[in-house]
Amino acid sequence: RDTMLLNKTYPNKFRKDVERRLRARRVDLLLGDTVSEDAFTRAKITTRNGTTLTPDLVIPCRGPRPNTSIISAALGADALTPAGHVKVLNTFQLPNHPHIFACGDIADLNEQRQIGKHRGHADVVSKNVLALLDGHKPSTIYKGTMEMIFITIGKNGGAGYVDFLWGLCFGDWVVSLAKSRSLLVSKVRGYLGL
Repeated sequence: RDTMLLNKTYPNKFRKDVERRLRARRVDLLLGDTVSEDAFTRAKITTRNGTTLTPDLVIPCRGPRPNTSIISAALGADALTPAGHVKVLNTFQLPNHPHIFACGDIADLNEQRQIGKHRGHADVVSKNVLALLDGHKPSTIYKGTMEMIFITIGKNGGAGYVDFLWGLCFGDWVVSLAKSRSLLVSKVRGYLGL
């Protein structure tokens, strides 16, 4: 288990800064430990290392195994990675099933699973499905996106990282301006036409 927040996609300098900002807001962090799946339904939690907690709120902060069992059942276990992600080409087609596409969190991509990346996935898939329907070979390639994260810490604070140039780190002012004040609600409403 890692003894720092986030994962190694982000530089240690940024990970330490997020920890510092949370501790400054009197958030207790218990790093390098885990809890069982059923811990989220109990009033007291005992961690794997034996620490007993009585939390006011439990927020699971790790992604579960993707629910791809139907794909394995229909297409065979070789359609999935050992972690349960769907193997895809850079067109989002399944290697042994060129008329089937998979994108989003279930796709086996070397990137963080974040909602902001799904629009890029959908753009590639939609162009490739249309090409296939028109009798052409899908040729739109997904090239990935830069890693970026803006973590809100209260309405006026947070920490951000953009993997551009040497890796840019941002603090309260930029993160609150970009995300903390609105949580991007108006932007998402615009995407959805609401």
